[in-house]
Amino acid sequence: MNMPMFRPKQNHREWIRDEKKTAEFIRAFWAAASPHQRKTPEFLWFLALSSWTNVKIDKSGVLTGAESTRKWRNSRLAEYLDVEYQTIRGLAEN
Repeated sequence: MNMPMFRPKQNHREWIRDEKKTAEFIRAFWAAASPHQRKTPEFLWFLALSSWTNVKIDKSGVLTGAESTRKWRNSRLAEYLDVEYQTIRGLAEN
């Protein structure tokens, strides 16, 4: 039985790249956490929220939502770390 050849389009490649970046983001926090931190509800809450993404390919084949996902995820990170969220521009100005 011959399987069809997988030939992803550019937008599919971008989606896969973004999914890998999300996985790397979560793995980095997991690796940096202590065994105790890994068991706390707050840490698990943060990891679960970090896996959420609204990045998708729209009807025209364009990848959308990456910027809003980044801002949302950074807000959740600030909430988890109990620090005030600042935009990139705000951080650069301080």
